[in-house]
Amino acid sequence: MISAHRMSDDLFIWIGLGLAIGLVSSMPIRPINAAFAVIASRGEESQGLAFAAIVALLDGGYAFAALSATAWGRLLPSPSVEIAACMLLIGYGASLLIPRRTSPAVATGRRGVRGALAGVALGSALYLSNPAFAAFWIGTAFALRTKLPTIALPAHRFGFALGVSAGVSLWFAVLREILHRYPLPLPRVRRMMQGMGILLIGLGAYLMAKRL
Repeated sequence: MISAHRMSDDLFIWIGLGLAIGLVSSMPIRPINAAFAVIASRGEESQGLAFAAIVALLDGGYAFAALSATAWGRLLPSPSVEIAACMLLIGYGASLLIPRRTSPAVATGRRGVRGALAGVALGSALYLSNPAFAAFWIGTAFALRTKLPTIALPAHRFGFALGVSAGVSLWFAVLREILHRYPLPLPRVRRMMQGMGILLIGLGAYLMAKRL
């Protein structure tokens, strides 16, 4: 009885630790946060929600995989996955350079579905093409295994990964609230979109060249 209670307490501690690390590690300004800022400033709620959800899911998945890799010696994402992500980055970046017309006649349901798919594609591409995330979680996993060996337990790894995803989601919720309180002017959003498009094309081409 005491042992089960202790394990439950430990699980909540690991969830809390994952939440804290996920939140703090999401704060630095980088392409993911910049892309989310552009999406939120354009008022595309479904795309922003899908973007945040896939990034949070991937971050939690990477954290779990990294902890498992330190225990089992398994490798993380293959170069083919990263190259495919680079191609998505280049394609999405090019689409941001194409001028868009605001068409109120478009059905809201279809636009929501398309926006969600675009959010998932962009979030996945930005995340999977950046090896820094894998490096960060592998380093974190080794540090945790050294200082806190019980992280090797499957329940603790899962709880930590769940906390990471929750922390990332919390950061996007905070960032969305900030952008709603202090919205960006539409001309600036358009310039940000074009700048982001050029950045994504350059980033995708650079990362692909490194992997080929």
